[in-house]
Amino acid sequence: MARKDYYDWRGLAMFTQQMGQLFEPSKAKLLSKQQDHEMNMLMAKKAWETQSESLKLSKIEYGKLQTQIAAAETDLMERALPELVKASGRDGANANESAIVLENTTGKNLDELNALAINYRKMIDNDKTVLNNMVGFNEAAIVGEKFGTDYKGAKGARNYLEEFDTEPETPGFLSPEERENIKLEALRVTFEVKDIQNKKEGTDYITYTAAGEQVNIRPEGLAWVAGFDKDKAEIRHEKAEKARLLYKKPTADVQVSINEWLNLDAEWKKLSSDDQLKINQAREGGFKPEAYLIDSYNQAIEKDKLSAGIVKAGKSDRVQTLSDDLFKSEDAPGLFTGDVQKPYVEAGLSLDMYDKLRMMGSKADITRAAFERVIRTWYDLNDVDKETAVNKLLTEYAALAGR
Repeated sequence: MARKDYYDWRGLAMFTQQMGQLFEPSKAKLLSKQQDHEMNMLMAKKAWETQSESLKLSKIEYGKLQTQIAAAETDLMERALPELVKASGRDGANANESAIVLENTTGKNLDELNALAINYRKMIDNDKTVLNNMVGFNEAAIVGEKFGTDYKGAKGARNYLEEFDTEPETPGFLSPEERENIKLEALRVTFEVKDIQNKKEGTDYITYTAAGEQVNIRPEGLAWVAGFDKDKAEIRHEKAEKARLLYKKPTADVQVSINEWLNLDAEWKKLSSDDQLKINQAREGGFKPEAYLIDSYNQAIEKDKLSAGIVKAGKSDRVQTLSDDLFKSEDAPGLFTGDVQKPYVEAGLSLDMYDKLRMMGSKADITRAAFERVIRTWYDLNDVDKETAVNKLLTEYAALAGR
């Protein structure tokens, strides 16, 4: 067991603060958040010291009992039993009565000492369990707090931020919904108890709900959650809204360019394949196309100019259209039938849907960006995030198409 002054109990304070078990509500209202946290740390430290002292005293008493038991056993073997044998051999002696007397004196004393020793052994084991749990909960909460900031496991482990940051309006910052998805995945990877048969709820596992789904976790997982959720949900929501605003403010001019580019791309998409080919050939050959294509020809040139500026502003992902090949069916293993659809196409994210989003121009700005991002990162998403993203896209698309 590590020395008691090694711990600052920051993690346990976060855990108890969230659980609301150390203060009455009326007292908690009188404390600022910092005072509340510091008081929790002090009370956790006091609890540790009290439990440690209890363990120390139990060990001392247990040691004394072991000495007394050893003395009683020696007395039984070296004095009481020889006297019983000697007395039983005398004329007129009653061996049974002598044995009963021995059992009620020396024997009874030894039994009582052993029973006390067993009780103290249980007390020692219980104290050790409590102290170990305190350390485990404290460390789990601290780990959860750190993970809730950098979203990374051990060195070389998964980068949850890159994997779960799917909302285009808050790049590099996780919304409350994205954080919940990360929490659920991390709990499953680190704390999940998959087989709960013959296990006791509340002791061996706790059922916790994250991202709308229930997961059975080891008790220390709840302390991890306390660290991960150190900020209140309202605070995290406020941060997310600020992130969305900050994302738009510095790119106001770029967004205008993106909107113009999207509208020009919509016009390009409405052209027939033959007309697109004629314009491309004219541009490559350095000559003008037929008269009816002049406006479209000039729009294509303007679209490329806008694209260069948008890329320079760091938004290249907004002007990179998805290839039709990404939506083509594949061959089944060992066959050349070309009848196996891509999983996202089966889920409803088809080429037809993408083409129609493109033809909506800037009206479908956010939905198109999300569509492209999901397709590009599909194989890096977990099943829950895929389902969530698809449902959201289908809902937004239906709303746009109905306008």
